[in-house]
Amino acid sequence: RSVKDPSMFGDKQWYQRRVRERQKELYRLWYRPLTDACTENTGSAVKRESEKAQKEAVKSRFKTFNNYFLEQWTLQKKWAIPDPGFREIVRIDNINAVMQCYLDMYERYRDAKFTSKNPGKYIEYTPEQIEKLLLTFFDQ
Repeated sequence: RSVKDPSMFGDKQWYQRRVRERQKELYRLWYRPLTDACTENTGSAVKRESEKAQKEAVKSRFKTFNNYFLEQWTLQKKWAIPDPGFREIVRIDNINAVMQCYLDMYERYRDAKFTSKNPGKYIEYTPEQIEKLLLTFFDQ
């Protein structure tokens, strides 16, 4: 929701604390599932999986990431942080929370043969596109 004047909430520190609390909640509800989708389970069960099961796991990781990312992009695009400096801090935190895990997953699998028909169906975003979208958060 757009708030033109954070002073309507009281002092600026109160407003920033509320945004930080929301970030912590976002980490738990959004960043965590995103980073979990990017993380490869390297336990012995994975090593015993068939090649087909491994391919399906990669597809599932990308699909899960894409779904969570689109959902949160749609939601967070509607929010606003009116203070430009604080908005930039929150954006950088978002980028730091999401980009490394996605970049690792993207680099690991972009050239892998986990699908022969349409890799673009699963790898919907390049890391640059993810970062560009993250930079649009909180503009409203």
